[in-house]
Amino acid sequence: MTALNLENMPLEQSPIDSMDKAFDLLKMQYESLREEIMEKMKLSHQLGYYKLIALGAMLGVVIAKGVNAQYLDTLFLAVMLLPVVFDAALYFNGKAIIRVGAYIRTHIEPGFRKCVTLPADFMLWEEYIHAGTSCPNKLHRLWWNLFEAVQPTITIALQTIVLSHLLAGGSIAIIALGCLAIAFEIFLLIQAIVRK
Repeated sequence: MTALNLENMPLEQSPIDSMDKAFDLLKMQYESLREEIMEKMKLSHQLGYYKLIALGAMLGVVIAKGVNAQYLDTLFLAVMLLPVVFDAALYFNGKAIIRVGAYIRTHIEPGFRKCVTLPADFMLWEEYIHAGTSCPNKLHRLWWNLFEAVQPTITIALQTIVLSHLLAGGSIAIIALGCLAIAFEIFLLIQAIVRK
């Protein structure tokens, strides 16, 4: 499927017979994609909450009932791997948001500029978000990236605590899985900080 790019296409060569129809199509796509971004942002928040609820529930059961020694490795493994599932979903959801934003910026917003006369210094939303030319925009992006880094950082701290207990007597397989989980979370942490 090829994207409709009106940037360098003369109107007479366009598959759309009028600028009004082109504008309506672009507006419909824009609204649909912005709605998709909003839904993905809501999902990201929900995944963060679900992760905290799941970890809190496991901790609550352990505090209330205790854990039989034979199930301790299983519990530690769950605490190590469960957050990885949620954080991976957050990561890929964030990548999808970036992809949709890039499509809007490169295919829809140039079409808007062709259909509507805008002042030269007027920036459309995705142009503004992507530009990063002003100091406040760079600082805003850095703060947002650091905010996204909180989830993996909490997970790494929790996994490190669990791993220290496992090193005192856990099975080699679970220790290896724990190390892989921490390595993956460190990857997610780095991606969250450097994401553009």
